[in-house]
Amino acid sequence: MGGGSTASRTWRTVDELADVVVPPACALPAGGARRRHRGAGTVAVRVASVAGQRHRRHIVDAVASVVDRGARDRMTMTSAQAKLVLPTDVVITPVDQVPRETRARFEHADGDYCVTRPHSRTTTCVVSGPTAELLERFRTPTSIVDAVVEFAVASQRDAHDVLQESFPVLSALAADGLLTLEGDVAAEAVRPLWASGDRVADITIVRCVRVLDDTEVYLGRTERGEFVAVKRPGRSPGPSALTALRHEARVLSRLAGRAGPALRQVEDDGDGEPALVLGWVSGVDLETAGADLRGPERRAELLNLAAGVLDCYAGLHACGVLHGDVHPRNVLVGPDNEVTVLDFGAACLPDVGGAPVRGGIDTYQAPEIARARQQTGFLPEPSAASEQYSLGALVYLLITGGATHLFSLQPGEMLRQVMADAPLPFEHYGLSSPAVERCLLRALAKEPHERHPSVHEFADSFRHAAAADLRAAPRALRLGLDQAAEGLDQALTDLSPTGNRQRNGLPAPTASIGHGAAGLAYALLHVAHALDRPDVLATADMWSTRAFLSETDANAFRDDSRGIGPSLFGNGSLFHHAGGVHLVHALVAHARGDSQTCRTAVDSFLRCAQPDDALDVAFGRAGLLMGCTTLVSLLGPEQELIARGTAIGDGLWAALTDHPTLKTGDGITLLGASHGWAGMLTALLRWSTATSTPPPEGLANRLQELAEFARPLGRGLVWPRKSDGSGDDAILSASWCNGSAGYVALWTAAEQVFAGDQAQADALSYGDLARAAAWHAYEASGSAPAGVCCGLAGRGLALMALHRHTGEPAWLARARLLSARAASESALGRGTAPSAERRVDVVESSGNPGLLHGPIGPALLTAQLVAPDNAVLSIAGAW
Repeated sequence: MGGGSTASRTWRTVDELADVVVPPACALPAGGARRRHRGAGTVAVRVASVAGQRHRRHIVDAVASVVDRGARDRMTMTSAQAKLVLPTDVVITPVDQVPRETRARFEHADGDYCVTRPHSRTTTCVVSGPTAELLERFRTPTSIVDAVVEFAVASQRDAHDVLQESFPVLSALAADGLLTLEGDVAAEAVRPLWASGDRVADITIVRCVRVLDDTEVYLGRTERGEFVAVKRPGRSPGPSALTALRHEARVLSRLAGRAGPALRQVEDDGDGEPALVLGWVSGVDLETAGADLRGPERRAELLNLAAGVLDCYAGLHACGVLHGDVHPRNVLVGPDNEVTVLDFGAACLPDVGGAPVRGGIDTYQAPEIARARQQTGFLPEPSAASEQYSLGALVYLLITGGATHLFSLQPGEMLRQVMADAPLPFEHYGLSSPAVERCLLRALAKEPHERHPSVHEFADSFRHAAAADLRAAPRALRLGLDQAAEGLDQALTDLSPTGNRQRNGLPAPTASIGHGAAGLAYALLHVAHALDRPDVLATADMWSTRAFLSETDANAFRDDSRGIGPSLFGNGSLFHHAGGVHLVHALVAHARGDSQTCRTAVDSFLRCAQPDDALDVAFGRAGLLMGCTTLVSLLGPEQELIARGTAIGDGLWAALTDHPTLKTGDGITLLGASHGWAGMLTALLRWSTATSTPPPEGLANRLQELAEFARPLGRGLVWPRKSDGSGDDAILSASWCNGSAGYVALWTAAEQVFAGDQAQADALSYGDLARAAAWHAYEASGSAPAGVCCGLAGRGLALMALHRHTGEPAWLARARLLSARAASESALGRGTAPSAERRVDVVESSGNPGLLHGPIGPALLTAQLVAPDNAVLSIAGAW
């Protein structure tokens, strides 16, 4: 590296590079880097030629940061003596970490590096290895002269030569904010200007949704409890960003909530600049929504969504608005596939003077736009015809999952492809939809006059084409469950009388529902019922009997080596003590038609169901109440069961009423199903349903309090783990134990109990809350374990429960996708629970076979998916 030149610098305009070195939340829009063009369009940067290297000339976008406020100052201050520093969030990463297929699409040399600034509109650039080495010397403030001299000594090169080669590159990097003056605010990492809890007029900031150096978006909540979006200038907005924000307010005022979010008001951001307050719209970007719908089962939904996108844009055009910035992340898809267009800063209003700021992404630009850029260096205003082309490319991506072309990452070649090359045929992506393909090809015609007469007519034509293709298509096959079925078969084999678990035994605790044989028997009972498998029922009986016979063993409910025992679970847990063993024994005996054994097991359950001080589902009274509910639902209102359940329920409610409101943060602070308010209220509601008795007075108020903790995320709602808002965890936020999956059972139970209460129904839509909780359980991103308690199987079972409650087939399809993920994670041995504080969610070993964290959980989900209507009574409301 020491002898190389420092003068190599290549600019990239697509996000494939940025994604390598930028966290996902900071990734640039799909299909290309974001551009905001003003005035000069592009400027040429000529890099000094170096002996032994081919001279390279590259075109650099004149993005707003180059010409906006402060940029010219940065360019003139890069004198040899000024002290410069790399902003703390600039990332320098070897190009060889870029995926191979992406590297093949742009010019680079061995040893090159990517330079990226997250949350910035500055595009990722590629520099030579020596340039990267020189840049690293600016991690602490230093002058160009001092850095060059230090580099030259280390590399045994002439300092004057190094300065001559590197100064143009370093100046250009400074112009784009990748090098800044010492002490400049731009040297700090791009972070939100507002924090949770800050106030703007009557709005309390909940969280930052998106942060860039020039624009920030926040989720806020008004004093009336309504969620809003607040869009304000960022730390370094520049004139074009401020112009775009003011222009967006004018456009949204014209639209008045049609096609885009409703503009509620415009506030001062505290610095004299506008902050737009918009109605909050729940949803995910179009690319995410499309990935959810691609597949034979949901083809009609996908095509309907595509038609909805075109309808939405046709509505914009009817209002005299051209969006001017068409790409997937500017289209929001709601829970019912409703479409909302976002970001109108580059919108064009032809009747009042066009667009003050230009926007767009290369891979969605029309050929005439590309031609104008190539010939003049300027980005022209969009037209209805050019926007139709962009929409054609957008719908093409939605349907196929890929771009219209195999785009080069070299800017000139990308423009040539847009202008000259035909779109890839659908068959390239393994699809056959001839009528839809013909419709899109017309929208993607190279000449504007060859396209549909308008976007409205494009939408009509697309609907007819979609209907024709759906009529001609073969009947959709059910989404495959091959890997999940293999996991089910393997689990049944391992637990069979001749399987590995029977031969090798169970690790301690050996008997409980949560960890031992009773939990395996309970899961096998569900599988036997779903699949109508007498042999599996016999296996369930074997494990149930084994749990019953080992009740008095020293390791039946404890493992001192891991701290599992009464000190962790207490002495009254359904899932971790003898009461659960007898409950499962009764359920299995009843399924076998053995009434005598069932009666004996129920009596033993009543003997053991003695509550202690714990109140929650996992360790306390709420879990015992769920056990009583299960037996009453199975056997009817037997006097002893009713008496015991009533006593437990009354005691639980009395203890809960002693606690202040949830918002105070005192008393019980955990909110979720396993250890908190959601689970305890679910237990009381399910007891009310099973016994046909009214719920405790005041329970609806507690439901209202709990609902107010919800925050919108994607198409759903997410609840914090604790009432003080702390303890959030990406995995647990969607789980059954502490997250949204557990709330599905709560809100469906509430809807059943309060179905006839019109006043309560008007105050709170429990069905909508259940669906919103299920959405987050489904679409929460990131890796997750496979099991029931904290993982994907529990989330899938919650979706199955909602499907049975509502009859809506979409939840069944989504549960299948979670099942496939759970099977994959289980096959990789990722069935363990994440660590957590207190006595919550004990970490299990990868070999744990139990119900809560073992492979039997994903197997249970798979069996229910095979026969979704053959549900057996569940203890926890979903499993």
